[in-house]
Amino acid sequence: MDEIIKYVVDHHWGDVASVLEVIIAVIGFIVTIVSVTRSKKAAQRAEQAVLKIRDEMLKVDTIAEFSAAIASMDEIKRLHRENAWSVLPDRYSALKKVLISIRSVNPDMPDHHKTVFQNAIQHFSNFENQIETVIATNSNPPNVPKLNQIISRQIDRLIEVLVEMKNNFRGESHGK
Repeated sequence: MDEIIKYVVDHHWGDVASVLEVIIAVIGFIVTIVSVTRSKKAAQRAEQAVLKIRDEMLKVDTIAEFSAAIASMDEIKRLHRENAWSVLPDRYSALKKVLISIRSVNPDMPDHHKTVFQNAIQHFSNFENQIETVIATNSNPPNVPKLNQIISRQIDRLIEVLVEMKNNFRGESHGK
């Protein structure tokens, strides 16, 4: 046996070293593939977590903007009662921006929700134009109870949408 080892060491050491290098390279390659696969899976899990957090933040922002829009509508009703016509066009404009923002950042909302938003936006655009004309021509203001009745209906519809969205958000949270 010693003779065989001596013969291999003396005459074929390079061949043995080459075979060992190939074996080590193959083992290293396998370890690298396993590490890359684990890293890829970890990156995918991290990406999913980031997307989930982003969606949750969007939901919270949407609910906060809903609350701001409804509060703004209540303020507009109060301003109608006080005949504060000069400040109302700015309030209508700001409210429309909030409503458009909510609609825009929630592109997957059902069509009936989009319709509620579009109707509210259209009503406040009409109010803005109407009040701008009243201010510019110094004419008689519109019927305040009628305006506030329209706004109250818009508030009711938006609250219905908000409740439905909250319920959907809760269902998504519990379902995951």
